[in-house]
Amino acid sequence: MLKVSFAEIDEAYIRSKVKAGYYNSVTEVIRDAVRRLRENERQQLHHALAIGEQAIQEGRTQPFTPAMLNAADRKSTR
Repeated sequence: MLKVSFAEIDEAYIRSKVKAGYYNSVTEVIRDAVRRLRENERQQLHHALAIGEQAIQEGRTQPFTPAMLNAADRKSTR
């Protein structure tokens, strides 16, 4: 089980959502936030894939080379 700490302002916000009746518990607020985060990441991935597929269909691609991989690797470790 996770134990999580929040800044006072965030804790007050979470508790206010429960008090206002939007959620039944603090746990429910956190679960909803995690679900929304996962959904947002899924949507971003689908969007990126759609952009890539469109680029392929329009011929806006370039061959992948080992040099490109090495350059990307060097760039990511900076």
